[in-house]
Amino acid sequence: MLIIAYLIISALFYRECVVTSGSASSDGNVCQPASLDSAPVVAAILLLIALIWPEIAEISILGVSLKRRLAEAERTAASAAQESAKAAAATVALQAQINQVVATYSAASASAENHTNVIFDPAWTPARAAELRDAYVDVKAQVKPLAGAEAQQSLAELSLQLLREYQDLAVRLGIARTRPVGRPSEATRELYRARQAFIADYQPQVSSVREARNSVAHAEQLSREELIEAIQVVRLLDGRLSEAFADRGMAEGAEGSSAS
Repeated sequence: MLIIAYLIISALFYRECVVTSGSASSDGNVCQPASLDSAPVVAAILLLIALIWPEIAEISILGVSLKRRLAEAERTAASAAQESAKAAAATVALQAQINQVVATYSAASASAENHTNVIFDPAWTPARAAELRDAYVDVKAQVKPLAGAEAQQSLAELSLQLLREYQDLAVRLGIARTRPVGRPSEATRELYRARQAFIADYQPQVSSVREARNSVAHAEQLSREELIEAIQVVRLLDGRLSEAFADRGMAEGAEGSSAS
């Protein structure tokens, strides 16, 4: 920059002088501003262009680059907006499904006979988390871990899965079963005894997953690990219940009432 300033100042004050011969008694110098076609001025202009050319070229290149980057940023922003809209729609759909499952289960439980003697409390406390962990550890060697895409589900999807699978288990255990009309048949009483025996054998696991389900249904936040453990315990209980009924030679649909 100093060199450029020096060239500009020099151009302002530069003079070309020519020696002239006047009369026989005197000689003199005639000086005048340099013209554009004079050699020194042309050289100075070329030198000035050479000095500022990198700056000009950089501005031009950056102009093109900036325009390209702005276009890329606009495309990225549009893509992110679409993904965000899809994620929001998926979350709303999952929440609607969760609400539907909770409403269905709550309606069934309103007139149900609850034989597990578990006090309803939706709060998910560190103590309840520890109980679930202990119940899971007791049967860890027997559970089947979640794998593949199932293990990569979001917290909302895992919560919905826990609600669904626990509801199926609760129906099989008679927790969500409505009170039968009339006097229970012998088959119904036998089924009731089998269920109570099973609940007694797996009481820590049944209580823990029930508490986890209640907490999820009432918007309590469980961690990914806790949700996965609860789902695995529910599946284990479901399999063990089938084995218990098979050992007793019982059919789950054998409930009914006898005439009073």
